[in-house]
Amino acid sequence: MSIHGEPRILTCNADGNKTGEIGKISAHVLPGVLHRAFSAILVDERERIVLQRRSAKKMLWPSFWSNSCCSHYRETGEQAAQVQQRIMEELGCRASGLEFVTQFQYQARYLDLGVEMEVCDIWVGRTNSHEVRENPEEIDAIAFMSPGDLNVALKSKGSSFTPWFTLEWPMVCSRLTTTPLRGGVSQ
Repeated sequence: MSIHGEPRILTCNADGNKTGEIGKISAHVLPGVLHRAFSAILVDERERIVLQRRSAKKMLWPSFWSNSCCSHYRETGEQAAQVQQRIMEELGCRASGLEFVTQFQYQARYLDLGVEMEVCDIWVGRTNSHEVRENPEEIDAIAFMSPGDLNVALKSKGSSFTPWFTLEWPMVCSRLTTTPLRGGVSQ
């Protein structure tokens, strides 16, 4: 199934290698199609994690808390530039020291409405909290949480977070505690 005029995203095999393109909505309707995605987690000048509550208008996981920004690669080319562009579109800010952390594959079904089937790259970077401005078409709210407070929230309120974020956060948290982020932010 393909819906006319929908944005195209990259389909892939289990190794994340491009196999073609498909419409964004078509990739997410049941039974779903494996596709490439990315997730960015930003850390502010006070070492807090930037979180977003997804717009209530979203087809999948509306009003759930999640990572700073996530989307799909839409073309071949420089992936970091695509991540930066989407951060600007969703959060109105730039990420300094943006770096790739790891890649993982997951599948998660949302009610009977759709599914995520992604090979997802995780990126981390820094930003200034005063520059973050949510795009209301994408995001209903922004929160800033310390890694410790976020760990507590995920344990006590895990069902209010997106499934990909609950899977990726332990990988990112481990990375943040072992290696300092590159790039600084202006105060």
